[in-house]
Amino acid sequence: MLMYANMKQRKSTPSSQQPVQLDTFTLLHLRLYQFLGLCSVPLQLKCDLATVNQHPQRSSTHPTWWFLLIWHCLHFIFFGLLQFWTSTNHDSVLYNSDRFGKFNDILKLIATISAHFVILSETILQRKYMQKFLITYSQLHCRWSLGTYREEYGLYRTYVWKVIISTAVYLSIVVNYTQSIATRRQWLTFFLPFIPSGFICHFRSIEIMYFMDMLRIELEQLNKNVERLVLFSQRKFQTSAQRLDYFEQTICDELQTLMKNYEDIYEMSVLLKKAVGASIACNYVKEYVMILSECYWSYWMIYTGQDIIEYSLIVPSAMTIFLLLITSRNCMRSANFLAHNVHKIRHDLEDLNISTRLQSFTLQILHQRIIIDGIGFFVLNCNMARDVLGSIATYMLFFIQFMPKFKNI
Repeated sequence: MLMYANMKQRKSTPSSQQPVQLDTFTLLHLRLYQFLGLCSVPLQLKCDLATVNQHPQRSSTHPTWWFLLIWHCLHFIFFGLLQFWTSTNHDSVLYNSDRFGKFNDILKLIATISAHFVILSETILQRKYMQKFLITYSQLHCRWSLGTYREEYGLYRTYVWKVIISTAVYLSIVVNYTQSIATRRQWLTFFLPFIPSGFICHFRSIEIMYFMDMLRIELEQLNKNVERLVLFSQRKFQTSAQRLDYFEQTICDELQTLMKNYEDIYEMSVLLKKAVGASIACNYVKEYVMILSECYWSYWMIYTGQDIIEYSLIVPSAMTIFLLLITSRNCMRSANFLAHNVHKIRHDLEDLNISTRLQSFTLQILHQRIIIDGIGFFVLNCNMARDVLGSIATYMLFFIQFMPKFKNI
């Protein structure tokens, strides 16, 4: 137990300035997020562990860390100057034909800029949790995966297609809308400070979906290992009495290994919530505000008899929320299947060792539940979609009732 505690202590205190070793597929994805200012953890391609152990560099600062710090500072400076220009030229940026349109623009800008600022700040301030998350994932993943690019792509094929389709839809709608309003300089200048921040927030949601898929894949692999143990336990009742001790000891050892794996996966979920919890909450609120504002503005344009194309801007926000909820739901559902599979392991009442391990594993799953939430405010599941639709419908009814008063403003 003492050796295990020391091992856990060494594992939980990595140097925040040393690169994390990852496979090629994961490394390429996170390089993209580093370019967008969404990952401040130094990364490198996984190499021979013997070479790493021969040349430890825990006491030195890796040059990649300084480059990432400077790059994130440049992000802050660029977007800070862009928003400062927006605030000083708000008369030419915001919609000024009526007060309702101006309020709608201010609401969308504040939601997007606030979410972007929180994302950039969290990326820097919570980098140690993200590094621990990636280290735990790398150590857990290498126990069963070869780490080749083809194999990793096969595991994340669904995620890749989600990214391609959602990004293509997002860019096509933004480009189409920007071209349609290019003759109206006032609206075009509004989208100049708005689109970059919205693009970063969109890719933050995609990055979070990738991290949740990491959890889901590890949970699915753990489920497969439990199912193999279920089949192995059934063979126990078909063998001779001389080999019962062997089966009992093997099942106990396998259960101990599975409990350790689940503990690592649970630790990943806790680290993930600490690393991106604020981004989940702010991005969700931002997308909700965008949907509500675009619904208001679309109906307002119809009511005043003007051309309407703003309804298309609802699609990217609705699609982002839907993909986030589905990905989170699938991750938590894999965790729920685990408890069901554990209870299928067969054993006799006299097998006290197996019974004790099964009870411990069940209690562990019960007390260490894997839940994806936004810093405790809400759980990301499909019930949130119902709540969003219900609240938008309710607010739209109030808005429609007060529409004549808004027109007289």
